[in-house]
Amino acid sequence: MKITRNAVYNYIADAVSAEHPNAYVASIYEPIPDSLPAVFVREIGDFRNRENMTFAGVQGVRTSTFEIQVVSGHTNGSMSEAYALLETARQAFFSLHYNETNTVIVEDGQNGNYRLRASYRRVIGDADELPT
Repeated sequence: MKITRNAVYNYIADAVSAEHPNAYVASIYEPIPDSLPAVFVREIGDFRNRENMTFAGVQGVRTSTFEIQVVSGHTNGSMSEAYALLETARQAFFSLHYNETNTVIVEDGQNGNYRLRASYRRVIGDADELPT
């Protein structure tokens, strides 16, 4: 299967859902999710690499960047839950050969939720396929 936006989302979502069946997983970010814990996975960047163009004008590679946001709302242990969810997604991204570019704790002083945001990036060739 080719590495597409939907294929990557489904791969990550399936990995998170298998490990954390009670987690709400979506591709559209919601500032206040319907249920917690929540994991949002979305591609935030996709561009053709100009430096990898052939003389015929063909670009065989692109750079894909995904963002994941994890929200936990437990009274006790929300940090541990958020990092466990993130670790599951992180391992799934690593198995797709994405590199982690940053991880940020997002302050959420209004409702006491614990949020993490991380970004993952890789170069994808036109012939690359998802691992089975």
